[in-house]
Parts: sequence; C-alpha cells; structure tokens
Amino acid sequence: MTMDIPCTICGEPFDMDELHFIAEETNSTHDQVREQFYRDGCRIVMGSATRCTPSGNSLARSALADILGADIDGYAAMTEDYNL
Repeated sequence: MTMDIPCTICGEPFDMDELHFIAEETNSTHDQVREQFYRDGCRIVMGSATRCTPSGNSLARSALADILGADIDGYAAMTEDYNL
C-alpha cells in the first residue's frame, strides 16, 4: 500500500509512485522530480497548463517539504497526521 502525497500548493493528493513514473519518462532522478514536485506542485504531474492555486495549508505543506527534504515518506505521513 502506498501513501498519497499532497501537492505543496493546493493539497491535491497524488500517489507517490507518480514521481517514479515521471522520473522514468523524463530520464530524471527521483530526487530531481521530488524537488520539482515540492516546488511546482501539481504542474509536474498534471501538466504545465494546470491551474494550481494555494489552499489554506500551503505554507505548512511547503515548510514540511523543506524540513523533510528527501524523506518523502515522512512528508506523506506528517501531512496525513496533521490533515494537511
């Protein structure tokens, strides 16, 4: 069972495996894709035309992403624990 990771901007949940798929499709590393997801949110998964607007908890999600960095499992768990 995989956990969802919320977009750092709008909170839309995505399966963590999406980042692996994107890394394979773009010949990028998982770390590069994770960093881009933390920075750009939904746009990396849904396409650049996606309108991703900040929700009320976007600052908290961004702060967690900055603090946890490569620990994407921790990011997924903490955002779930705190309903972010």
